[in-house]
Amino acid sequence: MVYRFELFDHTADLGICLQADSLAELLPAAAAGLYAALGDMQPMNELQPWTYSLQDADAAYLLHDFVAELLALSERQQLMLVQIEQAKLIPPDLEIQGQLARIDELRSSFDREIKAVTYHRLEVRQTPTGWTATLIIDI
Repeated sequence: MVYRFELFDHTADLGICLQADSLAELLPAAAAGLYAALGDMQPMNELQPWTYSLQDADAAYLLHDFVAELLALSERQQLMLVQIEQAKLIPPDLEIQGQLARIDELRSSFDREIKAVTYHRLEVRQTPTGWTATLIIDI
C-alpha cells in the first residue's frame, strides 16, 4: 500500500503533511512520514507483535501521541513499526495491532535527529476527498 505523505520545511523544524481516505489510514501514513523524516530506515527480519491503544477526544492529539510513541520506540529500543494488521482511529479511541522489527543500523541511514513531535500547527481535518493531517517535528 502506498501511504500519502509529504515532508516540508518549517522554520527550524520539519513538517509532515498526510492524506488518507479514512482516519485510520492516517496512522500508517504518519508512521511512513516519521521514518522518512528520520532517514532510510531498514528493519531486520524478526518481527514481534505490538498492541497500542490510547484515548482522547481529539483525533489530532491521538495522532500526535501515536507518532510520539513511534519516535520513542525508535530512539529507546531501536524498534520500528513495519506492519499494521488492524487500526482504529475513531475518537476517543485509537487502537493498533501490528508488528515491530528491530532497526538494522548497518543498512539504515539516519538523515536527522528528531527531538520531539510538537503541537505546533497540529491538525486533523476531513476534506471532500478524505482526511488530511499536519504534524511538525522538532529537529
